[in-house]
Amino acid sequence: MTTTAVEFGAAEVAVKTLQEELVQLSEVEKENVKKVKRNKKELEELFRERETILQQREEKTQQLKDALEKKEKLMLKLVEEEKKALKKEKKEMEEQKKRDKEEMLKLVEEEKKELKEKERVWEGKGKKFSALL
Repeated sequence: MTTTAVEFGAAEVAVKTLQEELVQLSEVEKENVKKVKRNKKELEELFRERETILQQREEKTQQLKDALEKKEKLMLKLVEEEKKALKKEKKEMEEQKKRDKEEMLKLVEEEKKELKEKERVWEGKGKKFSALL
């Protein structure tokens, strides 16, 4: 074998090796492209999911705001109702106090009348007793 033949053989081996490496690199590149496409789809899906979550969050925030406003209005209404109830109760208590006072005055007047009647009876008995003596 001549040097040229050996060099030719080596060149052939080098060409085959390089061709195999190129085929492998092409396959790796194809796999990488597939991965990129898959990752791109996953990324797009994640962005859509994120948008949905943000929209839901915004809706829930608005619902919370509305619920808090409603709660505040109801609380104010409740306070007003409580004020009215207390005012009514106070008025009723004052009226009851007035009725109790009037009732007490009536009882005192009746007691005075009874005492005067007893006093008159005793005076009458006293005169009879004095007359007996």
